[in-house]
Amino acid sequence: MPRLPVGVPCQYTSDENSLSGRRAPVPLGQRRSGHDRIPARLRAVGVTVREHEVLVLLAKGHDNQDLATLLHLSPRTVEKHVASLLLKTGHANRKALRDSVDELLRTDSRAGTRR
Repeated sequence: MPRLPVGVPCQYTSDENSLSGRRAPVPLGQRRSGHDRIPARLRAVGVTVREHEVLVLLAKGHDNQDLATLLHLSPRTVEKHVASLLLKTGHANRKALRDSVDELLRTDSRAGTRR
């Protein structure tokens, strides 16, 4: 079964040729708008638009309950987004992620993108 990078949204389809009968992942495109606002280095590791929104608000010091209220999500969903960000960016904990958020959100001025 082909392996996809972590964080790539996918849909599972049946694989009739598979001996195990398992379903193979098929990459999906981004459904949310705003993918172009995510800095290239974050897009490269698979950060989604929603995770980017969480990261921006996390940088402002919001806790999970605040994030959930602002984004109209459950606190558990916010926990999942934060955990995914930690995994994708390689940070050990929330504080380390928050401390490096300015660097993560900075865009490459040579690429002609703005924040």
